[in-house]
Amino acid sequence: MQIVEKIQTIPPNWQTIVQGKIMPYEPEISTAQIGVSEKYFQKYLQKYFQDILHPSYQFKINDEYAYSSDFTLILPNGISIDLEIDEPYNGLNNQPHHCTDDGKDDRRDEFFIRGNWIVIRLSEFQVCAYPDECCYFIARTIERIAQQNIVALDRFTGVSDLPTDSRWTSQESRQMAKDKYRVRYLAKYNVYGSRQEVQPILKRS
Repeated sequence: MQIVEKIQTIPPNWQTIVQGKIMPYEPEISTAQIGVSEKYFQKYLQKYFQDILHPSYQFKINDEYAYSSDFTLILPNGISIDLEIDEPYNGLNNQPHHCTDDGKDDRRDEFFIRGNWIVIRLSEFQVCAYPDECCYFIARTIERIAQQNIVALDRFTGVSDLPTDSRWTSQESRQMAKDKYRVRYLAKYNVYGSRQEVQPILKRS
């Protein structure tokens, strides 16, 4: 689970093509609850991407529903990235979440793609087990997209490539909930124990 493979087919002049056509990134700041793994990973994002990290924004679909970005990265040229952290099931009720067979994430991704945003999805396991590797993956993706060195890759000296993590079906999600999969990896990587106050991500002008 990482980034859409179609990125390799983007034409070299795609930034010129979408210039002025990127969905505005100054809607309302999201009021959605921040998950424990998002707080954990936010510290790493602030370490590597402080200059381009924006708050989680809310995009109204209609009067009753809105999408929220888990994290927002805005490049100096305006290229905008929705960074999503996908949990295999809801921690409160164990209901399947982010499954390949329910279509919700596909519809959500399509909304952002229509607005000429880039969507990167990482699994919660990846950001807990490999936070530096996730940031390295994001940085290399930004370099491929922007075709310039916005984030200094030499900061990742000694960091390995990010191992992939397969997406899951609803049936697999229910089995993971039964096996307490999330509880085990959150405990293994001390995500709960490392919860310290993080600096808020400030809205930028």
